[in-house]
Amino acid sequence: MIYLNRFIDLDYHTSMKMNMKEIVTRINYFRNEKNLSGAELSGRIGKNQDYINALSSKYFNLPVPVLMDILEVLEISPVEFFADNYRTYKLDNHLYDTLLKMSKDKKESLLKFIENE
Repeated sequence: MIYLNRFIDLDYHTSMKMNMKEIVTRINYFRNEKNLSGAELSGRIGKNQDYINALSSKYFNLPVPVLMDILEVLEISPVEFFADNYRTYKLDNHLYDTLLKMSKDKKESLLKFIENE
């Protein structure tokens, strides 16, 4: 089984190096966004109620399949979870998609508006 150990080099997909503390921070961020307690999330992935809270343990290794289960329950893609801008990922993508559909004139007007703020 593959485990996420204390330190993970994600430079291939992101500009940061991520440690287990950051992974736990992100799990908790998305868990709170869904208004789920640690015990509720633990139960939904088929683990005992203390599992999510135990992630911050110094000696805890997180199996990749369990992380995938957590992301599935939280309705988060791995790309979103590991993105540098994970807190604004969906909004950033929505803005980007909207910009792609805009005419050149609208883009220029929007840019002028933003730069004058």
